[in-house]
Amino acid sequence: MNFCMSCGTKLQPEWQFCANCRRPVETGGSPQEATEATEAVAMTTAPPEAPGSAAPQPAASAPAAAHRQDSSRTQAPQGAAAATGATQIIETGAYGQAGGDGHSTPPGSGGGDGGGSGPEGPAVGGTGDSGRKTNRKAIILGAVAVVLVALGVGAFLFIQNMIRGGAGSPEQVAEKLIESIETKDAIGLVTMVAPAERDALDKFQEEFMDKVEEFGIFEAAGKVGEDSVEDDFDDEINLDGITVTFENVEPTVTEVDDQLAVLNFSSGTVRLQIDPEQTTGAVRSGLEASGEMEPVDETADLAELDIEGEGLRVAAVEDGGRWYVSPVYSTLELVLQLTGNERGSLPEPTEGSGSPAEAAQALVGAVPGILESGKFTDLGKYLMSYEGNAVHYYGGALDEAMEGGLGTDVQITANTFKDADRDGDRGHALIEELTMEAEGDAVSLTADCMESGSEKYCRGDSGYVMTNGSFDSEATMSAFPQLGLSSVKEDGKWKVSIMDTTTDLALQWMDTITREQALAMLDLARSEDAAGTMTLDEETELDFNSAGYAVMTLKLDEDTTLQGDDDGSSYSSYTVYSKDGKEEITSSDELFADETPAGEYKVVIFAGKEWADEFAEKGNGVQHSGTVKLQEKEAPAAVDFDSFMSSRAKIDGSGVMQYNYLTLDEFPGPTEAHMLNVPEGTDTELLVIVEGYAGAWEKPGTLVLTLDGKTHKVPVSNDPEELKIPVAPGTDQELTVELVKGDGSGEEVDYTLEFVEK
Repeated sequence: MNFCMSCGTKLQPEWQFCANCRRPVETGGSPQEATEATEAVAMTTAPPEAPGSAAPQPAASAPAAAHRQDSSRTQAPQGAAAATGATQIIETGAYGQAGGDGHSTPPGSGGGDGGGSGPEGPAVGGTGDSGRKTNRKAIILGAVAVVLVALGVGAFLFIQNMIRGGAGSPEQVAEKLIESIETKDAIGLVTMVAPAERDALDKFQEEFMDKVEEFGIFEAAGKVGEDSVEDDFDDEINLDGITVTFENVEPTVTEVDDQLAVLNFSSGTVRLQIDPEQTTGAVRSGLEASGEMEPVDETADLAELDIEGEGLRVAAVEDGGRWYVSPVYSTLELVLQLTGNERGSLPEPTEGSGSPAEAAQALVGAVPGILESGKFTDLGKYLMSYEGNAVHYYGGALDEAMEGGLGTDVQITANTFKDADRDGDRGHALIEELTMEAEGDAVSLTADCMESGSEKYCRGDSGYVMTNGSFDSEATMSAFPQLGLSSVKEDGKWKVSIMDTTTDLALQWMDTITREQALAMLDLARSEDAAGTMTLDEETELDFNSAGYAVMTLKLDEDTTLQGDDDGSSYSSYTVYSKDGKEEITSSDELFADETPAGEYKVVIFAGKEWADEFAEKGNGVQHSGTVKLQEKEAPAAVDFDSFMSSRAKIDGSGVMQYNYLTLDEFPGPTEAHMLNVPEGTDTELLVIVEGYAGAWEKPGTLVLTLDGKTHKVPVSNDPEELKIPVAPGTDQELTVELVKGDGSGEEVDYTLEFVEK
């Protein structure tokens, strides 16, 4: 049996801490060795009914003991004692202390056989003076409180760090990154990504998946696909069948400052093993689509992945006291390596603005000065710290490209935004009026419209542009969401966020899309049930939906080559699928369509210009009907192709036109020869079109053409030049072409040879 060497309490075998004084349990100890300590605490630990006992009372007996005490006495909180496994300690204040007989006595008087604490000091057998007793109680209770607080804070920090992810240092980032990859810990990998990047992506993914579920995209895809595509869109990263193993990897860590560190992986090996038969979801689909179903087992030295002699870099960033991997910063580090630019440093932090609208105005207002000075990094002052830091660290390449400014005087004559949606520390501001002028031209913007000169384009209430059919810039402009900028609140001030702006614009656009429009853009309109049946060579009245398509059943009694009968106003295209919609049979886009076998088919017909005009006016509320007829295509008159080609002039035995390219470099070189075949009776001549390629010719070079002993010259400049050369019929003639350099810097030329009628 062991006893506490601090207070003498008998210890239970499973105790790691003394239940009375909460000191760590020391091995050894005997009743004799602990007698003195036991006597010292006997009066404070024993209940009144057992004055001489040194054994601790079980925690479960504490309520009963407390009930037997005088009502003026106090006790330690039962929950704390129970939680720690400690004996409940019953204590009282100065007034109402228990005497040796268990009865309360007034202050200053003796109590029981041993007497109480009076002015003369403690009586024989007492517990010591009141100050000493009080100090001991405070120490014991304080120790218990400290332990509980420490445990609570530790648990909180552990849970908080689990939620926040990241690591405590850049070195730990490298360790956790390798560990998460090797163990295929998808959650660990995700939580290692910097919150600023992760949050924007999570926000988009969450709302995107909600839309996917709302529109029934998985169900629609499953109807027309051989396998379920839902696995391909699994929220969790599935790495079944893939194993990555690192050995002897010791990344070096360069701490740029207290917010950025660069992990350099240039030692050790990485082994990649893929068992295609064990993969699932998107990975399996990708392997099958690429035909890569053979097992993979490859090992590579990380040193071989070296870039510009500096190893493979991964950027780690600090956020809220934790360190994370940054895919954005890592990509910029790669660009930095490839371009050879120096990494910049962070300036002193700048204050933001009082609202999202003011933050947007501040950023836009700074653009003319940035364009004039050529200092792109100044843009970082107006962006949220995470994005602004990236601009300061990695914007040197753009500063170099813009050195001296753009040389164009840009002025902003109107610049006002208005606050829109706000959610906590995130807000969005819409353009109220923004006008920019450069070299006499002006462009004016509002949240809904763009105006330049006499042209004005405004957005509609839908972000849909019909996938089948030809539409102009006005239709495309109408699909844009409201124009604005999103901001983030930092230290009570607002700064613009490019990531949030992009996410918010994408989500706003997505909110304007109907289910039918989503199916059309994903090529899933064929998953819809047919609304009726079309009969060959008969006009059918079709109701086109908000996406401008109708789905019908088409029955063919015999093999038929199909064609439409329309000028493009009623419909723009049609596609014929198998009855279940899984296989495309033919479409209006096929120039030389084969016969469609007799049978029953599903046909998707997209509307034409009439629907488009109505959609531009009414948006998603469009209700349009049109008459469409599919008919059998008449076979063209038979043509003797060989006879037809033999009667025509040809270049190098192929056709009447050839595109060619020459360069002063070794390949393909500055000279070329062509054989011209001109049949008897052909009334034609050779048209030569020449244009300098990918270079400033300033003072033209020359393309020299020699035919039938005669020389012809065409100047080579940045603009097209033409020359017609007569050719003699009934003979085969060789044409030689040579590029001669001029005084300019151009070294390449495009030229076209074409036979044309005289």
